[in-house]
Amino acid sequence: MIGKPVWGIQFHPEMELEDGNTMIDDHFIRHPDERRFLANELEYAASIASNPRIFDNFAAACSG
Repeated sequence: MIGKPVWGIQFHPEMELEDGNTMIDDHFIRHPDERRFLANELEYAASIASNPRIFDNFAAACSG
């Protein structure tokens, strides 16, 4: 997606899913034009399959 803004989500184990959803919903209430950049990667099987690998890589990097 060359030329598009890059966004990411940071993993926060201290947050509940509902808290995260509320935070995102509140952001889009304040900035409705930014919703066009939202990509729900849970709609794509390849993204879902890669999530455990991303988490494992993160955990490995943290443990040294």
